[in-house]
Amino acid sequence: MIQKDYILRLLADLAEALARLLKIQQPHQAFDEMTRTLESVYKMTLDEFLNLPDNELQQPDWPASSGIADSMGEFLNTAADIAHQHHRHDIAENLKLKALHLLSEAEAQSSTYSFNRMVIINRIKEELGI
Repeated sequence: MIQKDYILRLLADLAEALARLLKIQQPHQAFDEMTRTLESVYKMTLDEFLNLPDNELQQPDWPASSGIADSMGEFLNTAADIAHQHHRHDIAENLKLKALHLLSEAEAQSSTYSFNRMVIINRIKEELGI
């Protein structure tokens, strides 16, 4: 029960963060908000997160069926778009790769097909030239 409450709270926090990012008009504010959200979820700085190996992206307390990997993948994709708008192309590419990894993991673990997830995965692959 505690784990379920934690997961629901984390998903709600991610949804609020995405809503704030989409409403922010100033690019530097969006980049700062994205950085704060990443630091809050992963409990590390942006630089530490960017150096985090892909196999450590999915936290051990995230059950495969929870949808958190999906949500984090979408968040990282949005964060990459913000970094790109802020001319931080190195960060944007790194975030896109991490988003692709999380979304691909979610697709592999999911028992259902998600059209939205596949559209995002294919768009990321196209943007990265994969």
